[in-house]
Amino acid sequence: LNGVVKAWNRGAERLFGYLAEEMIGKPILVLLPPDRKDEEARILERIRKGERIDHFETIRMRKDGRLVHVSVTISPIRDRTGRVIGASKVARDISERKIFEATTAAFTQELEQRVRERTSELESAHREMEAFTYSIAHDLRGPLRAIVSTSKILVEDYGPEIPEEAQALLSRQVGSANHLAKLVDDLLTYSRLGRGKMRNEKVDLTAIAHDIATQFQSAEHPVTIEDGLTAQGDPSLLRLVMQNLMENARKFSPNGGEVTVGTTGSAFFVRDQGIGFDMAFAEKIFIPFERLVRNDEIPGTGIGLANAKRIIDKHGGSIWASSVVGQGTTIYFTVPTPSE
Repeated sequence: LNGVVKAWNRGAERLFGYLAEEMIGKPILVLLPPDRKDEEARILERIRKGERIDHFETIRMRKDGRLVHVSVTISPIRDRTGRVIGASKVARDISERKIFEATTAAFTQELEQRVRERTSELESAHREMEAFTYSIAHDLRGPLRAIVSTSKILVEDYGPEIPEEAQALLSRQVGSANHLAKLVDDLLTYSRLGRGKMRNEKVDLTAIAHDIATQFQSAEHPVTIEDGLTAQGDPSLLRLVMQNLMENARKFSPNGGEVTVGTTGSAFFVRDQGIGFDMAFAEKIFIPFERLVRNDEIPGTGIGLANAKRIIDKHGGSIWASSVVGQGTTIYFTVPTPSE
């Protein structure tokens, strides 16, 4: 226990480069690099207490001065009375493992740096695209309003003098301009969703659904809304989700088709009894401008569900669809609830 070597085997000779006659009787400190001399005192203190030290990873110095990574297991040696009188040390060369670990760590660090750089580039490109979309959509608003208002003035002021065919063309022009204006508004909404901070508060989805239902509820489209639907998030954004889902349910349902708003498990849902769609296209409905029906069959911009998905993603939730052709569609979504 005085730090002097009493035995030295062939394995130690190969590992450290010293022959047995060179080490026996010498202090073990010979093997310790200058910056690790204090390790031995701590090791001996633990051995004196009868502790065993398993797989202690450290660095030792060979006879030729090279450093070697080792894993050392040290066991106390006791006499017949149980008194600790020495220590047995077994050292294993782990240099190759340490080199591998260092190489892996360096590679991982480089990879993480590349990922950070690439992510930053993508985020920058995404911001630029959003800014471009916002700018284009915003600039289109004025001319579209001018087209609509000018066309209406022509019809109102010069209606009797305009041939029926021309009146029909003007009417189609107003309809197309209104559709494009709605598309521009939806694009602006989609662009804004990537900007600004999101509020986080308790949201009464039942109250929102009832408010939306009053805008279109009639005998043709009865609406059933479950009580007590609450979520945690941004009230304005979640209202937009409900608006899009409920409006879609109404739009794609025949007269008499019921719209249902409720929960199942941890998910909220909006269900219709409409035309439904092939589930092979379930992912497409959340992509901007992807529509499964022609615009002349059921009008729409193809942005509503994309906006809903972006909002749900922003809340850390999920949104998905279940549908049967001819029977209807259910859109499910999850967002945090107040208890979470």
